Amino acid sequence: TPVAQIKAIRGSSDTVGHLNFQTCNAHAMQIWSDQKVQIASTQNVAPQATLVISGDASITGELRTNGKMGIGGADAANTDGLHIIGADLSNDDDLIVLGGNFSSATILGSIGTHHTDVNNGGLKFSSKTAGTLTEYMRIDKDGKVGIGTTGPGQNLHIHQGDSDVNYIQFSNTTATNGTLVGINAAEEFILWNRHNSDTVFATNAVEKMRIENGGNVGIGVTTPQAKLQVSGDASITGQFRTDENATI
Repeated sequence: TPVAQIKAIRGSSDTVGHLNFQTCNAHAMQIWSDQKVQIASTQNVAPQATLVISGDASITGELRTNGKMGIGGADAANTDGLHIIGADLSNDDDLIVLGGNFSSATILGSIGTHHTDVNNGGLKFSSKTAGTLTEYMRIDKDGKVGIGTTGPGQNLHIHQGDSDVNYIQFSNTTATNGTLVGINAAEEFILWNRHNSDTVFATNAVEKMRIENGGNVGIGVTTPQAKLQVSGDASITGQFRTDENATI
């Protein structure tokens, strides 16, 4: 029995057939008359693509395509670019795994899907913390975004997994400390301007109230000169008290 051999196998006509490269009686590679190549296939079945590999493939250089690409059994004809299908529709799948090459290849994050059937699904984003790949953000089937929660209740839902602070921070190159909005550890709502600047409240595109960085509050006034300055009428249904003289 030869260790390796090349066979020319005729097909249905003189113009149809393929070259079969065998090692130890196993199909190693087939080149078909339509110039398609099949590697490591166990059957004499014409490949459906220019190159079909049955098994793993290692490429040390770049992999480039000017057309469509399907991964995981995906039909590339159904996409405009890259189409990836996971292993099981009943489970979440980490479809794109991202990592770095330290002392060895290391997974640092992933982008995947979550779904229960072909009509309902979304995206999940995970990163590695203390050696464990953990989901931190999700876009569900309704387009709602959850950070720290897998079941967002609003268009954007940010959840803290314990009783610690849960803030959103806004900053720029000048106001580097910025502003915090959220819940503190005492479960109180916080609107905290940490920069040395005023805090402005507006409705209908017009400023209605301002808290100056020194603590003065102006209603209808942009430069309050007292702890509370109101421009216009003020209605007090209860008592008005002062520790000083009142001028009317």
